[in-house]
Amino acid sequence: MLLALFQIAFLATAARGEIVEYWRDMPFERQVRAINPTCMPQEYVQIERNYAFRVIEAAIDQCVTANVTEKQVKKYSYLITRSIADPATASFTVGELSTDGMKCVLKTFVDASDQINDMQKQSLKSAVDGVIAVKDWAGFLLGIPDLASTDKAKATEATISTLLNLRDRMPEAQSFADSVMQAAELGRNYMGDLFLGEREIAMNAVAYNADQCRYADARQYLVKARAAADKECVYAGHSYRQHELNLRRYILNNQSRITSPYIGQGYVKGNSARARYNDLVRYVQEAKETLRGFEQIYRALDQTEEELFNKGRRFFDKQYDYRYQAHQVRASLEGGNVCRAFDKLQSILDQIPPECHPVYFNKKGIGEDMVRPAVLAAELYQVEQRRNAQWWDEADKIAALFRQCKEDEGYARISALQSRINANPIQYAMGGQCKTLASQDLRDRLNAFAPGENCAQTIVPGIEGKKLSVALTMLSKASLLPLGSPVMVDPQSGQAGGIVIVADPAPGDGVTIWTGVALTVTNEPPDAELVSVPQVVGKSETDALTLLASADLAVAVEDSTPADKLDFTPGMVYGASHATGAMVAPQTVVTLNIYGPRPMIEIPGITAPDIPGANSKITAAGFIAGPPALGEPAPDEGGSGAEPGAEPGAVYGTVPPAGSVVEMFSPVQPLVYGPRATGVETRPIPEVLGKPAKVAIGLVTQDGFFSIGSVSPGDPVGEGEKPGTVQTVIPGQGTPQVKGTIVTLRIAMPRVQQAPEIAQENPPETTPDAGSDAGPDAGRGAGRGDSWVGRWTLEAVPGAATKGLDKPMVMDIARIDGKLSLKLFVQKDGAWEDRFTLLMAVDANNVLRTHPDMLREFKRSIKPSQGTNGVMDEVGGKIADTILQLLETLKISRVGNICTLNMTDQKKGPQSIGFSCFKTGPSQQ
Repeated sequence: MLLALFQIAFLATAARGEIVEYWRDMPFERQVRAINPTCMPQEYVQIERNYAFRVIEAAIDQCVTANVTEKQVKKYSYLITRSIADPATASFTVGELSTDGMKCVLKTFVDASDQINDMQKQSLKSAVDGVIAVKDWAGFLLGIPDLASTDKAKATEATISTLLNLRDRMPEAQSFADSVMQAAELGRNYMGDLFLGEREIAMNAVAYNADQCRYADARQYLVKARAAADKECVYAGHSYRQHELNLRRYILNNQSRITSPYIGQGYVKGNSARARYNDLVRYVQEAKETLRGFEQIYRALDQTEEELFNKGRRFFDKQYDYRYQAHQVRASLEGGNVCRAFDKLQSILDQIPPECHPVYFNKKGIGEDMVRPAVLAAELYQVEQRRNAQWWDEADKIAALFRQCKEDEGYARISALQSRINANPIQYAMGGQCKTLASQDLRDRLNAFAPGENCAQTIVPGIEGKKLSVALTMLSKASLLPLGSPVMVDPQSGQAGGIVIVADPAPGDGVTIWTGVALTVTNEPPDAELVSVPQVVGKSETDALTLLASADLAVAVEDSTPADKLDFTPGMVYGASHATGAMVAPQTVVTLNIYGPRPMIEIPGITAPDIPGANSKITAAGFIAGPPALGEPAPDEGGSGAEPGAEPGAVYGTVPPAGSVVEMFSPVQPLVYGPRATGVETRPIPEVLGKPAKVAIGLVTQDGFFSIGSVSPGDPVGEGEKPGTVQTVIPGQGTPQVKGTIVTLRIAMPRVQQAPEIAQENPPETTPDAGSDAGPDAGRGAGRGDSWVGRWTLEAVPGAATKGLDKPMVMDIARIDGKLSLKLFVQKDGAWEDRFTLLMAVDANNVLRTHPDMLREFKRSIKPSQGTNGVMDEVGGKIADTILQLLETLKISRVGNICTLNMTDQKKGPQSIGFSCFKTGPSQQ
């Protein structure tokens, strides 16, 4: 290598008169062949300077002058050869034959021939300088041996055409020979450009597929990259040979010009041949460096191939590791170590880049266990969901044991289930992590199990030898029930009829409450008279018990149905085991079905932009919407307390407030914002909480600034409260309100069901009918609602503007056929007019409601008849619907001497009217 560089350097600086030579660099060629034998082709042979080459070289280099263009020289050369090869197609004029350009070109055809001597050449050129007639033109040319035949002329013509085309591609070259050689090299460069860049494209594909862990595809592209490198290396070898050939040819053709400087007039000019020589030497050196670079290219290809193999093997190993661990996860789904197995699986997956996951989970060739963690997480969820369902099912069975009063077995199964939960808790996988579920809801339920109230123990009383009616009473007091109908047997000698002779369980046995006791009872003597079962359906429980006792019949009460519908009256009998009028023996057990109390439900938070919207929410929650109650003034616009929708008239709460637990279908009033107290006189609502109702009414209405809207029952008394005192005031006590604000009062109710007397600061010595319906013994032996029976005087509440109470009114209530009959009388022109009569029922809270029998009868009466006028039916139907809604929602409650009437009108919505009511004497119906 050093020798070659030394030679090139020596040649590049050759002195005048020395011979410039070129020697092949054999060590370099052996080095390249060691890299790739195909990268070093055989040495190029110089192009032969044949007759055609010599002709065109001389014509281009000698005949192109200021007056003759290269284009004309090419034309003349073509015409000369064409006139012999195909005379019919050669057309030129006598004038063209006589031009200097044509003569110069024609002389080059003579001088280029190496088959005639100088004398012959001189003779032929002399003829050229003379006048050649057109008819002598072909004969003259045939005198040149190289054109002496048609075949030779055609060969010369073809060669000249090719050389001229090469010349056209490099017109800027200094000489014809240079242009031909450079054009040939350019052609080889163009062929190289067709595949140069393939290696870079293939290597980019190798990198992309390797990044995606597609190592098989990457290796295929690496094969393409190596093939492209081979092409590039072969091309580089040919390029080297071309540059080497160019240098050798230039040395051969320009030996004297390279070593001799050109002497100008008075100064030395640069030697252009020497500069061209130096360029060709540099081209050879650059071609060598290009070939040497392929050693690094092939080394990089080998290194890439080794890396792909190693990465692919590691990737395949990790696939098998993952597959094995996935199998371990599936094997652990039913056990307690699934999270440990799942975390190990995730740690294996974390080593794989996300972009490699599509290939990583490709099941082809690796097995069905190559599943993503999400699939295993779903399988784990299904397993744990089944196990969790089994646990909850076990909890339901435990609950059934407690309902059956099997506490010991229940506690044992709770302990066993808790041990299972602790030993193998519920686990789930999400987001690449496996976690344990505390199952706190299930644990809380298990911890909440306790013996039910129905599991309390009682003793079967000594009922044997007792009359059946007495025995049933004793069983009821002991919280026991008769088991079906008694077994009737004929009395033995000395036994009376209607006596319990056997009880099972036996008297003195300990049993849970409400256990059924089977009774064996003696028959009455044959001459005993039968009794008639009275009408009890539709009666109150008290009335039914009284009627059955009066008829010498025994009573049993089955589990009652909650009064969870508006037309279900709490405490009312809705079914009996014996039909009305049935003739049965004395002491026959008549089983009654009685509506239970209304369910207690919680008032939800109610907010709405208007009252109709609030009423809809109140009704949907299971309550009856009462009249709106005015609350606090609406916050100032833009103020710190202002909220969206806090406008006057907007509903922001209820009365009773949200969270209160009251009976279903209780009245609930929407609480609305009052007008903003800006620029008008306001006063605070008086402090009336805890004061008796009468005193509170006086304080609120004392100077007419405020008025009373309604006075209604509140919640049972809490700690520190007294029945009959103000429990809630709306708007809130102490809040500033404008003149004319209507104030609503709610009165604290006693904890026991009784009608309390309204506390008064200075009670009068006597109150009309005071205490007639109060006290725990009030009405005992009478029907429920008897506290309402009597004649009542109705008046407006002092200080309250109550529409309709401007005239004297009397409400007369009597019990007729087990139902309450309410008549309303109004005094007009000094006479009392009977306005209407309603059948009423009393619920468990002593509230008057329209009797279900009356509602059913009214509904039947308003069914449209056939053949009537459609318009009248429509009008009448609307009126009937309005009346029906009023009757269905009618409620009259009483606290002391304050009564409240609530109902709902289709147009006006919920209505509430408060008034004073005083019992003045017995009913006159």
